[in-house]
Amino acid sequence: MCSHGYISVYNQSSTSIKDVFGNRKLGFNNYPGVNATFDHISGIVQVNGTSILAVDSDNDCIRLLSRESLKTDGYIGRCLDQGYQNGPRTDSRLCRPYAIVQGSNHFEYFFTDKGNNASQRYRFTDERVDDLITKKTCSDIVRPQDLVLDGNRKSVFVNIEGQDKLGTAVVKISLKNLQCSKLPLEFEPNGIAQVPLTNLYIVTHYGRSNSHQESMLTVINGTSLTIVNDSLCGGQTQAICNEMMRPHSITYSYHLNKLVIGARDGVWTLGLQYRPGNVKSNWQFIAIYGLACW
Repeated sequence: MCSHGYISVYNQSSTSIKDVFGNRKLGFNNYPGVNATFDHISGIVQVNGTSILAVDSDNDCIRLLSRESLKTDGYIGRCLDQGYQNGPRTDSRLCRPYAIVQGSNHFEYFFTDKGNNASQRYRFTDERVDDLITKKTCSDIVRPQDLVLDGNRKSVFVNIEGQDKLGTAVVKISLKNLQCSKLPLEFEPNGIAQVPLTNLYIVTHYGRSNSHQESMLTVINGTSLTIVNDSLCGGQTQAICNEMMRPHSITYSYHLNKLVIGARDGVWTLGLQYRPGNVKSNWQFIAIYGLACW
């Protein structure tokens, strides 16, 4: 789990939370472990069994963290030096990077560069940063946020914040020809995750509806890029959804067999149940409940 300036580990067995990197102070330094400072950690991805790439958005860089030595290092982009420049990772410059995912193999990673209206690619093999797609090649890429690679590793789905509440959408990018297609959404999307073994994706967002703030979980069909269910927060789950404050990140936990949702007030899970023989969807969404709320 990550918050504005620190990364914590949740232990399911003991239901305890332990800070491992950073602390409640915002800023920038590369001290080890909890003595390091960050400014808005907006995304993390596991690199191998011992390292993590953490997107330090407001410091304009992506940092490499060692779980063994607790060492921290500004890795992609020049920390505290905002700009737009591709090339060798040490020379590259970013502007408000937001989210990061593993690409088609363990040596390739995609990340959104929100301030530069771009989704970019980093390769460990040659340690270079290059554009995956930008606003110049896809006009819908305006302030991209979260992203997810589909299970077949053929497309990337990117949440778009848009400009001045216009252009909010999910954009699908084909990795074969880099063509993009757009699904407009009424409210700004935050997190996105794929439901295992399906072409369904869940988008977390919140917005004002009927004069009050609502948390929403929208299901979309990734193949046709259409809305399947405009909000899972209905019926029996509505009351609990109302308690969940501003959901942002979402990911699937194979260990829990649940979708894990990060919100302002803590971490929530969305239960899944497999239903054989159902053509439309083999998954049923059961219930939402708090995992570690505070």
